[in-house]
Amino acid sequence: MRSQFDSMKGAIRFVCGIGLLLTTVGCSSKLPVVSGAVSLDGQPLAGATVIFMPENELLSPAQGTTDASSNYTLEQEADVAGIQPGEYSVRITTFQPASQDTDPATPAIKEKVPARYNLETALNAVVGAEQDSVERPHNFELRSGGEIFQPASDSF
Repeated sequence: MRSQFDSMKGAIRFVCGIGLLLTTVGCSSKLPVVSGAVSLDGQPLAGATVIFMPENELLSPAQGTTDASSNYTLEQEADVAGIQPGEYSVRITTFQPASQDTDPATPAIKEKVPARYNLETALNAVVGAEQDSVERPHNFELRSGGEIFQPASDSF
């Protein structure tokens, strides 16, 4: 009976040790931070959503929203900056659906960005393991012209 108890105790210690190791490794591995700026016809594009969609389906997408100066920082999860290294297609949109969940309700915001930068994107980015967003920002200088896709008119 004693040896069975000792074996179980050893197994529990082993499992706890593995859990602690994985937690430590997970917390210490830092994702590369990706940031940059977005402009449309040379003007800052505030309120745009920048989405990095991975080419490798094993990676997670990341997104950020441009501020008043058109700067963004990508997050994979809320309040967690960073993105997994890899190749991404980039989609940029200004459309925001109407929301009745806020007080007061917010109206929809129309799309200003041509489809070639969102639905039919031709934008790509490569994120390296040692990405330095200060030295290597992912800036996007968009040009107007071409088709702009507007979601259903009842959204407005």
